[in-house]
Amino acid sequence: MDYSHTAQNIHDVIMSVIQDYGIQNLILSITLDNASANSKAIELFDNSRIPNTAVKYFHARCACHIINLIVKSGLKQVESRINNIREALGWIMASNQRIVEFSRYCTSKDILPRKFQKDMPVRWNSTYLMLKSALPYAELITSFYNVNTANDTRREKLTDGDWYVATVVVEFLKVFYDVTVDLSGVYYPTSLLAILKLYDMADVLRQYSENVMVASAVVAMQKKFENY
Repeated sequence: MDYSHTAQNIHDVIMSVIQDYGIQNLILSITLDNASANSKAIELFDNSRIPNTAVKYFHARCACHIINLIVKSGLKQVESRINNIREALGWIMASNQRIVEFSRYCTSKDILPRKFQKDMPVRWNSTYLMLKSALPYAELITSFYNVNTANDTRREKLTDGDWYVATVVVEFLKVFYDVTVDLSGVYYPTSLLAILKLYDMADVLRQYSENVMVASAVVAMQKKFENY
């Protein structure tokens, strides 16, 4: 759609596609994410000639979007720890000179240098990938960053505690990342995988519910999980 994404416009576009293909009697559900305009668009189908629109589950909410909401609610609880690592990586990657200096530092420790990317706030999986890529370099990043910013009182110094939390978070979020990848497939049906993946996520939430490092995150995620 190259015009306003209002509920009416969304409804009209979907309806035109259904009518063009003549599949009014073949629609079981429509999958959309949780944007309010999408939910309102679904309500407009109540007066259409499509069967089953009165069924409670006619609107099949996008599983990957729900996972995104669940995980982001948890990450907010450990944001301060993650932000320390994010800031350190951003500082190192902020200039070519620092990148070169960090590469030389890695080489001096017989470690293969690499670059790091900061995450995007709207995509939790980018946070997962950022932490996962940085963990093998935790000691090098900490020493390089803390020494070079020692006189900068505006910057929090990295600690072992930051990396310990990051380690637990990466282990904890792996199943959510894997589920997102599996359910984002385009060359195979994904709906039949959803219920199995829901059990995987519920099991991980249960396992980590008593881990002091992520307990607050788990509580927030369980609440969001149960809402959907």
